[in-house]
Amino acid sequence: MTNNIPHAKALRTRQTPAEQHLWYHLRAHRFLGLKFKRQKPIGPYIVDFVCMGHALVIELDGSQHGDQIAYDRERDAWLASQGFTVLRFWNHEALDQTDSVLERIRQFVETAPSPPTPLPQAGEGSQAHPSLSTHTMMLTWLALGDSYTIGEGVPAEGRWPVQLAAALRGEGVPLADPEILATTGWTTDELSAAMDAAGYAPPWDLVSLLIGVNNQYRGRSVDDYRDEFRRLLQRAIALAGARAGCVLVLSIPDWGVTPFARDSGRDTARIAAELDAYNATARAETLRFGAHWVDITPISRAHPALLADDALHPAAAQYTLWMEAALPTARAMLAKR
Repeated sequence: MTNNIPHAKALRTRQTPAEQHLWYHLRAHRFLGLKFKRQKPIGPYIVDFVCMGHALVIELDGSQHGDQIAYDRERDAWLASQGFTVLRFWNHEALDQTDSVLERIRQFVETAPSPPTPLPQAGEGSQAHPSLSTHTMMLTWLALGDSYTIGEGVPAEGRWPVQLAAALRGEGVPLADPEILATTGWTTDELSAAMDAAGYAPPWDLVSLLIGVNNQYRGRSVDDYRDEFRRLLQRAIALAGARAGCVLVLSIPDWGVTPFARDSGRDTARIAAELDAYNATARAETLRFGAHWVDITPISRAHPALLADDALHPAAAQYTLWMEAALPTARAMLAKR
């Protein structure tokens, strides 16, 4: 079978204006709390949008589709044989009649019988938030970082962004689970390259940033960190729709208090001093641009035993403390939305 994944990734970087416009409304659980994917390979085809939980495919057609009616019929028939329903809209409908398009999707979701189980990729599905109305438009969150954002060594529900989103939903804030772009070991420049590859488009309702520990670990200078952090912060603000008040920055925790650092033979006092310098720089840049700063470094120093099995990264219990520290700021930020 043809591997469509590289082609699908390429399509995501060159969406049509109509696709970009509709994706803004569908992404990150915004629409009815549903999980949609864009440019998703299904069997031999790549569909524009799909909600696996409702076996629903949405296709946007331009003028070229008038010349491939037979192909579209064959494609739709194959998708139907796999348990999917296909809704087709013209590009101009998505752009100029968006409310009508969303209403047709809503009517299908709320009135269609439970679909037969399609043949999805593992792990796909709908993720509604039962504490909120199914008519609620969910706020979106893009979480940028490294191991501390992806939650190295803890289950997904233990990550601080996931815990924070759940806490806010518990207060009635319609915030979807975060879209996380983070990998253990990333430095500022590696995160920037990943953002280039991901091709995220604004506006996100909340963007968070926690990055820099691996710059310090690799012995990079504070001056270099300042320049690269500033560029990342500016990109985060742009992704928030040029709204600095929608960007939340967390300080770098002190890994020097961990058994891993002690056993490595590194100078833990120097680690602390260098991280303090990094954090002072990041805080100054954050406040200068009008974004929000939350200092979790003292928590990491006060609870050196709350670690994952690797004796380096925080345990879920420490991430809970981070979440509690960030909660008042995040709550106030989203209250202004």
